[in-house]
Amino acid sequence: MKKYVADPSTDIDPMQFHDPVALTTQWNSMLGMSASYTSHILVDKEPDIMVYNPTRKHLIFCFGYSGFSAVLLFLMIFCAHSLFGAIVCGLFLVVGIFLIRDGSGPITFDKKRGIFYKGWRMKKQNKKAFARIGEVYAVQLLENRTGAELNLVFKDGSRIHVIAQSSKRQLSIDGDLISGFLGIPVWDAIPKKIEMF
Repeated sequence: MKKYVADPSTDIDPMQFHDPVALTTQWNSMLGMSASYTSHILVDKEPDIMVYNPTRKHLIFCFGYSGFSAVLLFLMIFCAHSLFGAIVCGLFLVVGIFLIRDGSGPITFDKKRGIFYKGWRMKKQNKKAFARIGEVYAVQLLENRTGAELNLVFKDGSRIHVIAQSSKRQLSIDGDLISGFLGIPVWDAIPKKIEMF
């Protein structure tokens, strides 16, 4: 069994949750930072399905970033004839493709099929984007450098990252909704401060 080791970047005391599993999980941020805008909104799709849908602003950012990178790559290759510029723009384009593939899809909690998955298609082999709901033990809410994040915790203390948002208050609300939907506890370690909108 893993021992809890305090992360120097956080002063969270897992004892406050009165649960032995909380002592075996990590309490450091999995992502480190959040977007400066709301990337996904939690909605009830069906009575047994809850989904984080990407916002229009997030989709515009993902596809706009990729499109702009593609245009720059084209200019560097065919107009500027710059190998270095083409390599740099190519790297930006690769990042844009990953943004579209991994960041612009829905995040689904499907109690009907008993699964959680991220993206447009379910990929059971991807442990960072798929889980059995029956194996999820708790919802973990943490502060990060630019906002907050929501993770799912399993019975062995391992975690899977779900989402990071700039609004800590909204993520606390989402955490309560997901907790009630899945019938599991929520460990809210986000400091309660007044947010200015």
